Amino acid sequence: MRRLAAAVFLAIIVAVGLSLATGAQERGDPCAGDVKKFCQGISFGGGRLIRCLAEHETEITPACRDKVVKMGGLLGVADRAKAAVAPKTTGAQALFRVKRVTTVRERGGRVDWSAANGKIACDSPDDKGYFQVHVMDPDGSHDQCLTCNRSGLPGKHNGNPAWDPTGRYIVFQSEKDQVAKGIDSKATPGAGTLNDLWIITADGSRFWKIRDLPLRVTRDAPGTLHPHFSHDGKRLLWSERVGAGGAGFGVWALHIGDVHWGDRVTMDNVQTLTPGQWPCFYESHGWSKDDSRILFSGNLVARQPGTGLDIYEMTLAGNKLTRLTDSLTDWDEHAQYSPDGRYIVWMSNTGLPLKLKPFQLRTEYWVMNADGSNKAQLTHFNTPGSPEYRGKPFITAGDSSFSPDGMRLLALLIDADPASSEHDRGSNVMIELEAAR
Repeated sequence: MRRLAAAVFLAIIVAVGLSLATGAQERGDPCAGDVKKFCQGISFGGGRLIRCLAEHETEITPACRDKVVKMGGLLGVADRAKAAVAPKTTGAQALFRVKRVTTVRERGGRVDWSAANGKIACDSPDDKGYFQVHVMDPDGSHDQCLTCNRSGLPGKHNGNPAWDPTGRYIVFQSEKDQVAKGIDSKATPGAGTLNDLWIITADGSRFWKIRDLPLRVTRDAPGTLHPHFSHDGKRLLWSERVGAGGAGFGVWALHIGDVHWGDRVTMDNVQTLTPGQWPCFYESHGWSKDDSRILFSGNLVARQPGTGLDIYEMTLAGNKLTRLTDSLTDWDEHAQYSPDGRYIVWMSNTGLPLKLKPFQLRTEYWVMNADGSNKAQLTHFNTPGSPEYRGKPFITAGDSSFSPDGMRLLALLIDADPASSEHDRGSNVMIELEAAR
């Protein structure tokens, strides 16, 4: 089987390389200008032209990209060829390694660790199967549910909590009460469909809706995901679903709004950001230490699949975009800056198989410098024989949050059957880090 797969792969590379090499000489060929501009002098054979075009995947013309896609979805082939000569792991193991992993909460969810009060905000499913926002100590003790049976709050999914910089307030997503129970699975905190944004005090006594989306139960249903306060508490970043289409998750946009604090918390002056080459998916991840840049993931390259997300940083002054991971087919998501701003931890399925039926996403945490250099795998939950191996068919390393000192990660690990009602649920674990010698 391996020989057959290798033979087929080689045949594809040869056929595509020949087509590109000869076709580029033909008048009117959509790739002729790109080959001449970026790949002048590169000889045919061994996938060299494919690697060359892959290195310029964001610069080649849409017409050339369309031709390559029509020739068999070969951007994926190009990406694998590119990865073969430029692997992600480049020695960052010298920065951190995993010291210990302990389970904090068996039925956990998305998490955020407050630097101001040392508390954890997380979501966790209740007895009815709806996620609710909890506050607890880092070891899981002193657990308090803020949204359970709270009069005046929607009684369905409440999750994806994030602290404000003072540790006095939490922003979270909340599913509209009017959503029919049959489509609740699309409105979990991890999906965000028909979720509004709310802010609640740390003791749960007061709360305000700050983003009210239209109740549109159609393919174009709106939604929100992953709100994050700026470090000065004056702005909020989140992603929002604006319609159907895209590459599987719908069309989204990034939003930044101004937050006004007082007897009633409000938000206005909402700015919309849609970087990239086509209508796509975005997931917001946070702010740089000085609030001048935002971190997010998305499939920004034209025709990049929904399962092929990359991590990006955008400088807000001038909207300068920096691509921090460089793969069309790897799933890179859930990035966050370290507290000192020097590193970024994110999850990726690089080197791991993606099973679509049934859907099984195997991912691990990776670490890189904040400029995207020195990438390396941090955890090995899916690797038999590793001390971190969980003994499950698959582990999806999801959201995580740094401790204030930057030497621990509280993380969400999902291993539930994606076809079951538990598909969005997992456990929260504490990952203790140490500097590698």
